[in-house]
Amino acid sequence: FKLEEYSISIFKPQINITDVSINAVTWSYNMGDGTLYNSQNPMHTYGDTGIYCIVQWVTSINGCTDSITRCLDVYLQPTIYIPNSFTPNGDEQNEVFKAYGVSISSFEMRIFNRWGEEVFFTDDLGNGWKGKWNDRECIQDVYVYKANAVDINGKSYELMGQVNLIR
Repeated sequence: FKLEEYSISIFKPQINITDVSINAVTWSYNMGDGTLYNSQNPMHTYGDTGIYCIVQWVTSINGCTDSITRCLDVYLQPTIYIPNSFTPNGDEQNEVFKAYGVSISSFEMRIFNRWGEEVFFTDDLGNGWKGKWNDRECIQDVYVYKANAVDINGKSYELMGQVNLIR
């Protein structure tokens, strides 16, 4: 059998198997995660990251059997997301502006007001801006952020954008 790819992201974890056996009349697959199929060209979706070894067993019209194993890596794709608005108004919803990431090894973000003054800095992906500068609430306005990140594979990202502080 063949796979379209031997390495796939958990964000798109579906695979299609194409049978390339000759004269087979029965097929069995063990997908490596406890799932079994008896169809010729199954489609399967993995629910978690990891290395999965898929085993195909075929039987010919003459009763001969054969098997083959192919391994698939379902990996966690590095991702970073930065929203464009937040509302630090005390209603306990959307109170903090922060970035969200998966498989990020280092991160820093700076936020500037319209006069170019740095109103916030963090080097912790889990730490966000609460809409204050020097312990005073910042005015409702559009602020600019600049963020730098490095993922677990060593790839660097430079992200710039605007964030709306809405009160």
